Amino acid sequence: VGGLLVHDFLLWTFDFLMSGRRRVKEGFMQLFVANDKNGDGVLEFGEFAALIKLIIPSDPTFELDERKVSALYDEAATMDDDDDDDSISKEAFAEMACTHTLVCPPEYIPPARTNLGNL
Repeated sequence: VGGLLVHDFLLWTFDFLMSGRRRVKEGFMQLFVANDKNGDGVLEFGEFAALIKLIIPSDPTFELDERKVSALYDEAATMDDDDDDDSISKEAFAEMACTHTLVCPPEYIPPARTNLGNL
C-alpha cells in the first residue's frame, strides 16, 4: 500500500532503458534520412562513409580508416532483410550504430516521454 516493490521498480527501470534505446534508434534513423543525399531511402558506401565520419567522435587514439568503415558497412548490410549488399536501410544503420554504441547527435533524438505510471 503506497510502497514501491522492487519488482515494479525493476520493470520500470527496464522499460525506461528500452525506451531510451528506442529513442536513440529513432534518432539514428532521422540522421540517416537527413544524410541520404539522393533520397532513395538507402545508403550506398559513399553516403555511409561520410555519415560515419560525422558521428564517430574525433579521438586521436582511434584512426578511422576505410577498412574500418567498410567493416561497419558490411555489418550493417548483413542486418538488412534483403539480399542487396550494395546499400543499407535506415533500420539496419540504426541497429548497427546502436550495437557499436555510436553517438547520435542529440538534435536527432526525439524527446523522452515521462510516464512514471504508478510509481
